[in-house]
Amino acid sequence: MNHTVEDSKLMQSMFLFVYAILALLAVYVSANASNKVTVTKNVDKSKKVACNDGKNKCNLIQSFFTEFRSTVVNAKDHLIAGATARGVSIFLLYPLDTIKTRLQMSPSVRATMAPISSLSLFKGVFGSLAGQIPYGMLTFGSYEVYKSKLLTAFPNARPEAMFMLSAILGDLTGSFWLCPSEVIKQQMQGGMHDNLFSAFASTWKNSGIKGFYRGYAGQIMRDVPFRAIQLPSYEIVKSTYSKQFATNADGTTRTLKPVENMLVGAIAGSFSAAITTPLDVVKTRLMTDKTIATISFSNAFKAATNLAKTEGISGLFSGLGPRVVYVGPSCGLFFVVYEATKVHLAGKKQSIMTNK
Repeated sequence: MNHTVEDSKLMQSMFLFVYAILALLAVYVSANASNKVTVTKNVDKSKKVACNDGKNKCNLIQSFFTEFRSTVVNAKDHLIAGATARGVSIFLLYPLDTIKTRLQMSPSVRATMAPISSLSLFKGVFGSLAGQIPYGMLTFGSYEVYKSKLLTAFPNARPEAMFMLSAILGDLTGSFWLCPSEVIKQQMQGGMHDNLFSAFASTWKNSGIKGFYRGYAGQIMRDVPFRAIQLPSYEIVKSTYSKQFATNADGTTRTLKPVENMLVGAIAGSFSAAITTPLDVVKTRLMTDKTIATISFSNAFKAATNLAKTEGISGLFSGLGPRVVYVGPSCGLFFVVYEATKVHLAGKKQSIMTNK
């Protein structure tokens, strides 16, 4: 089967996203160059990121990955802890995710599914782990790089806005890795494949590379709003909790304990998951209903409109309970690592800058 045209469209979309990232980094480079900063340490290392044209401009791609690597290396302990926590939470709560996926699939597809069993509750779990754990590292590492670049390029901007934009860009960066595993996972949860090998082979045979990015538009439509809601929600819940339960005798607030950060993160995550459930349903439909073409955002909007018209509120919020219970604890674990990493990176910042 010839997938050249569709594959080229997908690759063009990816390249457009990469160019957008490069444009963002170009803003940083321009701002950095205007400051006329002279690097006097580690000359040999700095040469590695210098451009070959001798005009004192950084190689954008090499600069990004150099800082990404430094961030990951300096935060490896927290990343390992985060990966472990993420893996454990995904595995233990995976049956809830399977139930949620089945509830969100279109009625016509559900009608052809075999009855759920104890074994089918864990179908696709290893594919999910293979996607989610590296995705966590990609989003964290790129988030820190984007945050550093944006704060430097826009020193007068509100830090909270830069944090949110950085988180969204981090999610978009990791999405290229995550989407294929999500497609395979959800189709296996729906009983559309017997094992990972047959899932990959069938997807490639029938659709080529675009088959692994089925529902990518829906994933972006879900994840960007989720992150935009989650981070402000976390800060609001954290502030409210600190004022009520973490205030010292002198009126100052103390640093929250890990278990408190987990609680606050779980509350924020549960709220964000509930609000974005309709978008999650659309993503599930796009990834599991092969009658829908899903490369473009227009098709994703059409699927959302059709869902609202034909199934109403109950269809839009199908799988709400399992989604909230599944996402909440995962977000709690995320924010424990998030807070610990902020402290860790603050102490390592000077070392990272020196080693560039």
